[in-house]
Amino acid sequence: MDLSKPGRKRQRRYCEHCDNERSHAQYFDHKKRYCKNGVWEKKSNNRQCIRDDASDLPSSHDLTGEMHSQSFDVLEQTGLEEVQECDSSHKADDEGIHLFLDSSDSDEEANTFLDEYEAVTFSSLLTMARRGFGTPKTPQPGRGLGDRNTPASPTVDNKMLLTAITGLSRQLSEFAADISRDFKEINERLQSIEDRLTECESNGCSTEELKRKRRLHNPKISEAVRRLHNSVANCRRYDPEQGLSSPYNEMVTSFLLGALSISPELRDEGLDKNDFVVACKTYYETVRRNFRYSQPELASVAAANKTSARSRQRRKRLLEARQSVLAADEVDFWRGITADMMSDEEDGAVDGVSGWIVRPPSFRSQELSNLCAKLQTRLEASSKYVALHHRRLRTGLPSNRRPPHTYDPEAAKRHLTTNVMP
Repeated sequence: MDLSKPGRKRQRRYCEHCDNERSHAQYFDHKKRYCKNGVWEKKSNNRQCIRDDASDLPSSHDLTGEMHSQSFDVLEQTGLEEVQECDSSHKADDEGIHLFLDSSDSDEEANTFLDEYEAVTFSSLLTMARRGFGTPKTPQPGRGLGDRNTPASPTVDNKMLLTAITGLSRQLSEFAADISRDFKEINERLQSIEDRLTECESNGCSTEELKRKRRLHNPKISEAVRRLHNSVANCRRYDPEQGLSSPYNEMVTSFLLGALSISPELRDEGLDKNDFVVACKTYYETVRRNFRYSQPELASVAAANKTSARSRQRRKRLLEARQSVLAADEVDFWRGITADMMSDEEDGAVDGVSGWIVRPPSFRSQELSNLCAKLQTRLEASSKYVALHHRRLRTGLPSNRRPPHTYDPEAAKRHLTTNVMP
């Protein structure tokens, strides 16, 4: 728009507030002040309007006074010079707006610009209110508002906020439902534990007694549970992927208890129902352990555990065999010994002959090693022992097993070397 047309008469507009004709700048200034929602405020005192017109052009701070009051602390920190610079900028912007309104060709063009100006100013105020600092930028006159990157309108911002709040509310509701479900499962398990403790106390047994009974081992009951569980006719077997307290595994336990209670082999043994329960739980742990070790990622662990268990059983049988040939004067020295002090017997071959490679523990005292060698000589002198046991080919390197953590202090003085004494 050309603002420098000479000899042009400026158009006047009728102001319903003061019942006078005003220039474009004065008219839109009055409209901004006294027209609310399309309704003009009637004033009988026209002197006030005259004083307003005679005063300086209004600053955009009239629109942003509330914003200045909220951000006064921030402006005070930034310094007086920054505030004065901001005020000068806004006054210059307002003067440019009034010049543009006075030189408008038509009322529609002036109204359109004023509406866009108010929308952008309100959007800037909303953005600053959320950030808590800053002042709005006034659009430059003579430029299209679409040419600049302007903030989103208040309606769009409110819709975005409402969408975000709705999504967060839905996520919180789902999270609360998950937490409630987890707490419900925990309460059910705690209630089950309390019921068991109550039943145990009513039967006159303590928690320590129940825990000790869990460790009891009855080979006859264990064998009966294993045969019944693995029989071809049985279709109810433990699921190792579920816990023992799951509904399906509890059903399997109930079936096994019912079958064991009517078994003629166990009926006359005088066994308690708790003995059957302990045997079923122990066998479930065996099934679950075998399932875990059958996974490819635990193949090496399963092989190591199998080798360790086989070696432990051999040491235990060796201890029992040597105790059977002790002399009377050797009992005191032998007292307190455990299977950990026996040698490892590993499978091997020498010159094509299969047998065991003996590896004595490195922490065993020399006196105990001499006594073990003497007892082994007595065992191999029996033809029955030689026929039932593998041949001990030779003595290999000492075993890399660690010494036992718990050992009788008095026996340790006789059986362990001085560098590993507890």
